[in-house]
Amino acid sequence: MLSQLDFTLQTGAIDRVQSELAVKVHGALMHMLPADDAAALHRQERHPYALFLYPSELPDRFLGRLTALTDSMQRLTDIAADIRTLPVHGLDRPALWTVQEYRRGLRFSELPVSGGRVRTLRFLTPAVYKLNSKPCSFPDLPRLFHSAIAKLWTFEQISVSEEDFRLACQEMFVSDWGFERVEYNITGRMQQSMIGFMSVQLPQDAAQAALLNTVFSYAAFSGVGARTSLGMGGFLYL
Repeated sequence: MLSQLDFTLQTGAIDRVQSELAVKVHGALMHMLPADDAAALHRQERHPYALFLYPSELPDRFLGRLTALTDSMQRLTDIAADIRTLPVHGLDRPALWTVQEYRRGLRFSELPVSGGRVRTLRFLTPAVYKLNSKPCSFPDLPRLFHSAIAKLWTFEQISVSEEDFRLACQEMFVSDWGFERVEYNITGRMQQSMIGFMSVQLPQDAAQAALLNTVFSYAAFSGVGARTSLGMGGFLYL
């Protein structure tokens, strides 16, 4: 089961907040969990949740999304659904937390996939992956979506061949794209990463189109690349 909570965060000025705001929000949420649960999550190689924040059009206000990838992790989104104010280290006063939408008890295999063959991949928050144990942000789709494919198997028992995914990406027509190199601050470490978009037309081959739809749709829950629990790799499939 999946659950996904969309929220807004009104912060006031964040000049004194060290590291990215999503990193601070992650820390605050972990403190709301029982200590044993939070410690167990830190030890897991593949985190069963994802979080991202990005600025809205209004000053000092951010849009956010918190996703639980398992039944047991729904306790985190349930806790978040009841938040009204959130203490954030570095802010003079707690941030105002407003829930916009909360979808819970979703079965990924039953979710409708619509939108036709013409789609947009939007890398909304900075994305990065590891190449030979080193962080890399070059927009390489097979590497960016490696973690989403791995989580599909771990949490949904849906097996996707990474080679088949790579071949399907090669058959996908890219009509427009734009990428930007950015930095993401994780507790003082500046992480080179990227944001951007791709306008694509899925392959005519039905099996390849279905494979890409599956991976891209799941990545809208799991995020892409590394450190998705700390606000990186926020992804939308439009």
